[in-house]
Amino acid sequence: MSRVSQELLIAIIVFTFGLGVCLKPKPCQAYKFHYLFSLAKAPDDTPLWQPMSIFVQEGKIYVVDTGHNRLVSFNFKGEPLKEFDAGGQLKGPMYMLRDKRGRLWLTERLDNALVFIDIKAHKLRRYTLFFKGHPVVFDKILYWKNKLLVLDRASGKVLLLNEALDMERVIYPQIRNFVGFFDIKIRGDWLWGLENMGHRLIGINLVSGKEKILSLKGVHLVLPVAFEFDQNQNVYILDRDLKKIFIFDEKGNFRYSFLKEGFRLGQVHYPWDIKIYKDKLFIVDEGNGRIDVWGL
Repeated sequence: MSRVSQELLIAIIVFTFGLGVCLKPKPCQAYKFHYLFSLAKAPDDTPLWQPMSIFVQEGKIYVVDTGHNRLVSFNFKGEPLKEFDAGGQLKGPMYMLRDKRGRLWLTERLDNALVFIDIKAHKLRRYTLFFKGHPVVFDKILYWKNKLLVLDRASGKVLLLNEALDMERVIYPQIRNFVGFFDIKIRGDWLWGLENMGHRLIGINLVSGKEKILSLKGVHLVLPVAFEFDQNQNVYILDRDLKKIFIFDEKGNFRYSFLKEGFRLGQVHYPWDIKIYKDKLFIVDEGNGRIDVWGL
């Protein structure tokens, strides 16, 4: 083999192995999402108004349409299915979930209430709770082992409620300079929180109590409001002020960002929340009144 051929072969091998770390999904590689379609109208053709969150379950996407005091469901083709306003009783719904029995739990902004709805039994109940003598300001809500995890916006701490809505635990990290959570996610037995106006994620194991801190490095965030993980442990941070999603690797190192400000489909105005579900990325854009759906 000639020297030129040997050098060419070596170059090919080096190039191939150099790309190898990104040819297949590995922990170092963030997914490259692209815009697919938007969820923007209810079945009656009325547009969404100030949507604040979504909940995905059993092949359906539930949008909390806060401005219209309703929930709107869609299929994964983006087609609107049903809308639900509990007979006009909802008052500024913000976040929702469906428990294992199919019952709805919502947090409301106008009455600052935790709302329970059993559609089959035609029941709706509102609850108020107190923490250290002050009303709980209901915000994000999650479900873990038949218990509710409620983010108290006033304290930035997470309240663990049993089925009777008794407060079993108050969850927050045991660090001196903790300033409260702004967004929370559940992954297995781990509760993860985006610190309020901070540059770190904090994980708390709900069984063992073990804690982890992931500091985000390499970029200045202005108003981070939501976060997500992909299957490769990369972190996606939505910055409402910068109108971008920033991607960090599993060690907190900045990799790249995407999204543009605007009013066209795939652009954002005032984004508020994000969710990754299987191969889909959902961006809740309050300002444009829609949910943009991105895929791989």
